[in-house]
Amino acid sequence: MIKSLLMAIQFLTRVPIPGQMDFKDIEKSMVFFPVVGLLLGGILVIVNLTLSPFLPRLSADVLLIITLILVTGALHLDGFADTIDGFYAGRSKEETLKIMRDAQIGAMGVISLICLLGLKLIALYQIPDTFKNISLLIMPVTGRWMMVLSGALSTYARPSGGLGESFTNRVGQKDFIYAGFLPIGLIVGLFWIRGIILMLLAIIFTLCLTGYIKRKIGGLTGDTLGAINESVEVMVLLSILTMAGFNL
Repeated sequence: MIKSLLMAIQFLTRVPIPGQMDFKDIEKSMVFFPVVGLLLGGILVIVNLTLSPFLPRLSADVLLIITLILVTGALHLDGFADTIDGFYAGRSKEETLKIMRDAQIGAMGVISLICLLGLKLIALYQIPDTFKNISLLIMPVTGRWMMVLSGALSTYARPSGGLGESFTNRVGQKDFIYAGFLPIGLIVGLFWIRGIILMLLAIIFTLCLTGYIKRKIGGLTGDTLGAINESVEVMVLLSILTMAGFNL
Protein backbone atom coordinates (compact mmCIF):
# COMPACT_ATOMS: atom_id res chain seq x y z
CA MET A 1 0.00 0.00 0.00
CA ILE A 2 2.80 2.42 0.86
CA LYS A 3 4.54 1.66 -2.42
CA SER A 4 1.32 2.24 -4.36
CA LEU A 5 0.74 5.55 -2.57
CA LEU A 6 4.29 6.73 -3.26
CA MET A 7 3.89 5.64 -6.86
CA ALA A 8 0.72 7.70 -7.17
CA ILE A 9 2.44 10.76 -5.68
CA GLN A 10 5.45 10.41 -7.96
CA PHE A 11 3.31 9.87 -11.06
CA LEU A 12 0.78 12.65 -10.48
CA THR A 13 2.99 15.33 -8.91
CA ARG A 14 6.46 16.81 -8.81
CA VAL A 15 6.69 16.26 -5.07
CA PRO A 16 10.14 14.69 -4.53
CA ILE A 17 9.98 11.02 -3.50
CA PRO A 18 13.18 9.20 -2.46
CA GLY A 19 14.24 6.56 -4.95
CA GLN A 20 12.99 5.85 -8.45
CA MET A 21 9.79 3.95 -9.06
CA ASP A 22 9.66 1.51 -11.97
CA PHE A 23 5.88 1.96 -12.20
CA LYS A 24 5.33 -1.79 -12.31
CA ASP A 25 1.74 -2.60 -11.37
CA ILE A 26 1.01 1.13 -11.52
CA GLU A 27 -2.71 0.38 -11.75
CA LYS A 28 -2.64 -0.37 -8.01
CA SER A 29 -1.76 3.27 -7.38
CA MET A 30 -5.05 4.49 -8.85
CA VAL A 31 -6.90 3.74 -5.61
CA PHE A 32 -4.72 6.44 -4.03
CA PHE A 33 -5.38 9.13 -6.65
CA PRO A 34 -7.85 10.95 -4.35
CA VAL A 35 -5.23 10.86 -1.58
CA VAL A 36 -2.85 12.66 -3.92
CA GLY A 37 -5.68 15.09 -4.64
CA LEU A 38 -5.96 15.76 -0.91
CA LEU A 39 -2.20 16.39 -0.77
CA LEU A 40 -2.53 18.90 -3.60
CA GLY A 41 -5.54 20.50 -1.93
CA GLY A 42 -3.64 20.82 1.33
CA ILE A 43 -0.79 22.57 -0.47
CA LEU A 44 -3.26 24.98 -2.07
CA VAL A 45 -4.90 25.75 1.28
CA ILE A 46 -1.51 26.48 2.87
CA VAL A 47 -0.56 28.75 -0.02
CA ASN A 48 -3.92 30.51 0.20
CA LEU A 49 -3.63 31.08 3.95
CA THR A 50 -0.10 32.40 3.43
CA LEU A 51 -0.87 34.77 0.57
CA SER A 52 -4.36 36.04 1.40
CA PRO A 53 -3.33 38.44 4.21
CA PHE A 54 -0.83 40.17 1.94
CA LEU A 55 -2.22 40.11 -1.60
CA PRO A 56 -5.46 41.14 -3.29
CA ARG A 57 -7.85 38.23 -3.89
CA LEU A 58 -7.25 38.06 -7.66
CA SER A 59 -3.45 38.05 -7.33
CA ALA A 60 -3.61 35.29 -4.72
CA ASP A 61 -5.94 33.21 -6.90
CA VAL A 62 -3.65 33.52 -9.92
CA LEU A 63 -0.75 32.28 -7.79
CA LEU A 64 -2.90 29.39 -6.56
CA ILE A 65 -3.53 28.28 -10.14
CA ILE A 66 0.17 28.59 -10.91
CA THR A 67 1.02 26.58 -7.79
CA LEU A 68 -1.25 23.74 -8.92
CA ILE A 69 0.36 23.77 -12.36
CA LEU A 70 3.87 23.66 -10.92
CA VAL A 71 3.17 20.94 -8.35
CA THR A 72 1.47 18.68 -10.91
CA GLY A 73 3.88 19.46 -13.73
CA ALA A 74 0.88 20.40 -15.91
CA LEU A 75 0.37 16.66 -16.46
CA HIS A 76 -3.39 16.77 -16.88
CA LEU A 77 -3.37 20.11 -18.68
CA ASP A 78 -1.18 18.53 -21.35
CA GLY A 79 -3.66 15.68 -21.68
CA PHE A 80 -6.55 18.13 -21.93
CA ALA A 81 -4.86 20.10 -24.72
CA ASP A 82 -3.93 16.92 -26.65
CA THR A 83 -7.49 15.65 -26.31
CA ILE A 84 -9.01 18.87 -27.64
CA ASP A 85 -6.53 18.91 -30.54
CA GLY A 86 -7.37 15.34 -31.50
CA PHE A 87 -11.11 15.60 -31.09
CA TYR A 88 -11.30 18.88 -33.01
CA ALA A 89 -9.10 17.94 -35.97
CA GLY A 90 -9.45 14.16 -36.18
CA ARG A 91 -12.13 12.86 -38.54
CA SER A 92 -11.63 9.19 -37.68
CA LYS A 93 -10.60 7.27 -34.57
CA GLU A 94 -7.17 6.53 -36.02
CA GLU A 95 -6.57 10.14 -37.05
CA THR A 96 -7.76 11.44 -33.68
CA LEU A 97 -5.42 9.11 -31.78
CA LYS A 98 -2.52 10.05 -34.06
CA ILE A 99 -3.05 13.77 -33.44
CA MET A 100 -3.35 13.21 -29.70
CA ARG A 101 0.03 11.42 -29.66
CA ASP A 102 1.76 14.30 -31.48
CA ALA A 103 4.14 16.06 -29.08
CA GLN A 104 3.33 19.45 -30.59
CA ILE A 105 0.29 21.33 -29.36
CA GLY A 106 -2.08 22.79 -31.92
CA ALA A 107 -4.00 26.05 -32.02
CA MET A 108 -7.15 24.53 -30.56
CA GLY A 109 -5.14 23.00 -27.75
CA VAL A 110 -3.71 26.40 -26.84
CA ILE A 111 -7.10 28.09 -27.04
CA SER A 112 -8.70 25.37 -24.93
CA LEU A 113 -6.04 25.79 -22.22
CA ILE A 114 -6.64 29.54 -22.12
CA CYS A 115 -10.38 28.98 -21.79
CA LEU A 116 -9.99 26.25 -19.17
CA LEU A 117 -7.55 28.14 -16.96
CA GLY A 118 -9.50 31.37 -17.38
CA LEU A 119 -12.74 29.68 -16.35
CA LYS A 120 -11.03 27.97 -13.41
CA LEU A 121 -9.56 31.28 -12.24
CA ILE A 122 -12.81 33.22 -12.59
CA ALA A 123 -14.81 30.54 -10.75
CA LEU A 124 -12.25 30.39 -7.93
CA TYR A 125 -12.18 34.18 -7.68
CA GLN A 126 -15.95 34.44 -7.39
CA ILE A 127 -16.38 31.71 -4.77
CA PRO A 128 -17.11 33.37 -1.38
CA ASP A 129 -14.26 33.38 1.13
CA THR A 130 -16.21 31.10 3.47
CA PHE A 131 -16.11 28.33 0.85
CA LYS A 132 -12.69 28.99 -0.68
CA ASN A 133 -10.49 26.65 1.37
CA ILE A 134 -13.13 23.93 1.17
CA SER A 135 -13.17 24.36 -2.61
CA LEU A 136 -9.37 24.12 -2.79
CA LEU A 137 -9.54 20.79 -0.95
CA ILE A 138 -12.50 19.28 -2.77
CA MET A 139 -11.53 20.29 -6.31
CA PRO A 140 -8.38 18.14 -6.78
CA VAL A 141 -9.78 15.25 -4.75
CA THR A 142 -12.94 14.99 -6.85
CA GLY A 143 -11.09 15.36 -10.14
CA ARG A 144 -8.77 12.46 -9.36
CA TRP A 145 -11.58 10.32 -7.97
CA MET A 146 -13.52 10.73 -11.19
CA MET A 147 -10.45 9.59 -13.13
CA VAL A 148 -10.78 6.28 -11.29
CA LEU A 149 -14.48 6.06 -12.19
CA SER A 150 -13.78 6.77 -15.84
CA GLY A 151 -10.93 4.27 -15.98
CA ALA A 152 -13.01 1.59 -14.27
CA LEU A 153 -15.73 1.88 -16.92
CA SER A 154 -13.47 1.92 -19.95
CA THR A 155 -10.96 0.02 -22.01
CA TYR A 156 -7.81 1.39 -23.61
CA ALA A 157 -8.41 2.98 -26.99
CA ARG A 158 -5.04 2.27 -28.62
CA PRO A 159 -4.57 -1.26 -30.02
CA SER A 160 -0.80 -0.87 -29.67
CA GLY A 161 -1.07 -0.40 -25.90
CA GLY A 162 0.51 2.23 -23.68
CA LEU A 163 0.85 3.44 -20.12
CA GLY A 164 -2.79 4.50 -20.04
CA GLU A 165 -3.77 0.86 -20.53
CA SER A 166 -2.91 0.20 -16.88
CA PHE A 167 -5.48 2.80 -15.78
CA THR A 168 -8.30 1.33 -17.87
CA ASN A 169 -8.03 -2.38 -18.66
CA ARG A 170 -6.56 -3.23 -15.25
CA VAL A 171 -8.85 -1.09 -13.10
CA GLY A 172 -12.35 -2.12 -12.03
CA GLN A 173 -15.37 -0.78 -10.20
CA LYS A 174 -13.98 -2.18 -6.95
CA ASP A 175 -11.07 0.25 -7.27
CA PHE A 176 -13.51 3.12 -7.69
CA ILE A 177 -15.34 2.09 -4.52
CA TYR A 178 -12.14 1.81 -2.50
CA ALA A 179 -10.90 5.12 -3.89
CA GLY A 180 -14.20 6.72 -2.87
CA PHE A 181 -13.83 6.29 0.91
CA LEU A 182 -11.74 9.45 1.28
CA PRO A 183 -13.66 11.70 -1.13
CA ILE A 184 -17.07 10.73 0.24
CA GLY A 185 -16.04 11.32 3.84
CA LEU A 186 -14.28 14.58 3.00
CA ILE A 187 -16.92 16.08 0.73
CA VAL A 188 -19.91 15.15 2.87
CA GLY A 189 -18.07 16.06 6.07
CA LEU A 190 -17.10 19.51 4.83
CA PHE A 191 -20.09 20.32 2.64
CA TRP A 192 -22.98 18.17 3.94
CA ILE A 193 -26.06 18.39 1.66
CA ARG A 194 -24.15 20.47 -0.87
CA GLY A 195 -21.49 17.76 -0.86
CA ILE A 196 -23.97 15.01 -1.71
CA ILE A 197 -25.33 17.11 -4.57
CA LEU A 198 -21.79 17.87 -5.72
CA MET A 199 -20.82 14.19 -5.81
CA LEU A 200 -23.91 13.29 -7.81
CA LEU A 201 -23.20 16.08 -10.28
CA ALA A 202 -19.57 15.00 -10.62
CA ILE A 203 -20.54 11.38 -11.25
CA ILE A 204 -23.21 12.27 -13.82
CA PHE A 205 -20.85 14.71 -15.54
CA THR A 206 -18.06 12.10 -15.65
CA LEU A 207 -20.36 9.40 -17.00
CA CYS A 208 -21.53 11.70 -19.79
CA LEU A 209 -18.00 12.83 -20.64
CA THR A 210 -16.66 9.27 -20.56
CA GLY A 211 -19.48 8.06 -22.77
CA TYR A 212 -18.75 10.78 -25.32
CA ILE A 213 -15.03 9.96 -25.39
CA LYS A 214 -15.71 6.24 -25.81
CA ARG A 215 -18.07 6.91 -28.72
CA LYS A 216 -15.41 9.11 -30.34
CA ILE A 217 -12.35 6.85 -30.06
CA GLY A 218 -13.68 3.55 -28.71
CA GLY A 219 -12.11 3.84 -25.27
CA LEU A 220 -9.85 6.04 -23.17
CA THR A 221 -6.19 7.06 -23.20
CA GLY A 222 -3.96 8.72 -20.65
CA ASP A 223 -4.64 12.06 -22.32
CA THR A 224 -8.41 11.70 -22.03
CA LEU A 225 -8.11 10.75 -18.36
CA GLY A 226 -6.19 13.98 -17.82
CA ALA A 227 -8.87 15.87 -19.72
CA ILE A 228 -11.54 14.35 -17.47
CA ASN A 229 -9.67 15.47 -14.36
CA GLU A 230 -9.35 19.04 -15.61
CA SER A 231 -12.97 19.20 -16.75
CA VAL A 232 -14.24 17.86 -13.43
CA GLU A 233 -12.13 20.38 -11.48
CA VAL A 234 -13.77 23.24 -13.37
CA MET A 235 -17.20 21.65 -12.91
CA VAL A 236 -16.59 21.37 -9.16
CA LEU A 237 -15.67 25.04 -8.83
CA LEU A 238 -18.67 26.16 -10.89
CA SER A 239 -20.98 23.89 -8.88
CA ILE A 240 -19.69 25.21 -5.56
CA LEU A 241 -20.04 28.76 -6.84
CA THR A 242 -23.65 28.05 -7.83
CA MET A 243 -24.56 26.25 -4.59
CA ALA A 244 -22.88 28.84 -2.35
CA GLY A 245 -25.94 31.02 -2.75
CA PHE A 246 -28.39 28.34 -1.61
CA ASN A 247 -29.23 27.89 2.05
CA LEU A 248 -28.86 24.10 2.26
